This record gives sequence, C-alpha cells and structure tokens, in this order.
Amino acid sequence: MKNSISVIFIISLAVMIAACSSKTSGKAGPIILTVSAASSMKDVLEEISSEFQEKYPDIELRFNFGASGALKQQIEQGAPADLFISASPEKYAELVHYDFIHIGDSIVTNELVLVTSKNLPFEIARLNDLSKTEIEKIAIGIPDVVPAGTYAKQTLQYENIYQKLKQKLVLAKDVRQVLTYVETGNAQAGFVYKTDAMTTEKIKVAATIDAESHEPIKYSAGILDTTEHKTEALLFFEFLKGKEAGKLWQQFGFKQINH
Repeated sequence: MKNSISVIFIISLAVMIAACSSKTSGKAGPIILTVSAASSMKDVLEEISSEFQEKYPDIELRFNFGASGALKQQIEQGAPADLFISASPEKYAELVHYDFIHIGDSIVTNELVLVTSKNLPFEIARLNDLSKTEIEKIAIGIPDVVPAGTYAKQTLQYENIYQKLKQKLVLAKDVRQVLTYVETGNAQAGFVYKTDAMTTEKIKVAATIDAESHEPIKYSAGILDTTEHKTEALLFFEFLKGKEAGKLWQQFGFKQINH
C-alpha cells in the first residue's frame, strides 16, 4: 500500500481548497468522486454523503452500490472509481495486494442475522429449524461474490447443516436482494446484516448469528491509486472515520472502529 504523500499535508491542502470554494464556485463545477460501495451501506452512506457535501460543497459524491466481489471485479477491469468500500476484508486485501489501493483502513463492523417474513405461519427459533420440511427456500447472497453470502455459508458449515440445506438455498446478487426475497415471500428465511434488517418492518429477526461461526464482518475503505482526486478522496476517507460520521454509523446499526 502506497503512503508516499503525507496525510496531514493532504488534509490541510484540501481544507484550503474548501475554504476557497466561494471564489471558484462560479467558474467551475464540483469535483465528482465516484464511490464503489457494498450494497449493505446504501442508506447510511447516503446520509453521510449529505453531511459531507454540506461541509464540502465543491465535492460531489456519486455512489455505485453492489456486491463487494462484483465491485472488486469492476475495479480490476478498469471501471472508474475513486474510493472502494468493501464488506469483505478478503476482496479488499486482494486489491491492496495488487496495488490498486493508495491508502485505506477498516472503518466499521456489522452482525449477521437470520430473518423471516412477519407473515410466516410457523416460527424459526434456531438455525436447525431451517431443516424443517415447511422451509422450502432460504435466501443467501452468492457466496463467491456477496460477503454476506460467504458469512452465511460459513455459518451453515459451522453448524454442520450446509449440505442438508444446500438444495433449499436461493442465491441473490447482493444482500439487499436477499432482503427483498424474504419481504415478498419468495424465500421464507434469509441471511442479511443486522443493518439491513433495520431498514424494513416487513421482516423479523429470528436469530442473531454467533460471531464465532464465521469470519469477522469488517468493512474497509480505500482510496484507489488511479484516482485523479486524491486530495478530495482523502477528505471523504477521513470523514468516514470521524465523529460526525460516527453518529450516523451508530444510528444505522454499524459499529465504528476506533484506531
């Protein structure tokens, strides 16, 4: 990971740029940062974006939400992006290894939960209940692409029920699609993040998954080495780790990592 430019120097320079915004706003449009981010962060990042852009009106954020694995592939294939926020430490680490990331850090954690429709005529109290004949479809993200799906698969393997349930699994392109499947009744149960479950009243949390049954759920943010706006990207990167964003992370169910 490259660290050749002083973080303090860049932040100071960025603040100077922001302070001069009133002098330049009539002459040029805002600098646009493209942020490729995990689908599970959509709601909170849109709120964080509003606060950030109020503070730095000359920087506009545009989001590309999707499964972390798919976003990683897009970046590797040359898709334009200034920052990457991944729900998968593994996918993020691969980009670091191949020098796609200029500078980055872990920022928040999350939890995995099992959700069911509120209209389900029977109760699921524990993971072994998924083996019941009444349960025909269980939604998870595609394990090779969707981190929440990876964690779900690890959990089922940990409980020694993955092979038994494999034929029931309905694979989704991202964690939000899993949520939709459960909301609409296309799946009777599904594995999503706690933060996703908080976004809807159409489902209920049947169980919170033991953190020891899967790898740690940790989100990392990184500035891409190819960005032409490292100064502005660093401003947003630091904002994500700051107190202002911290209140929103907590409000939306994430836990900010203090470094």
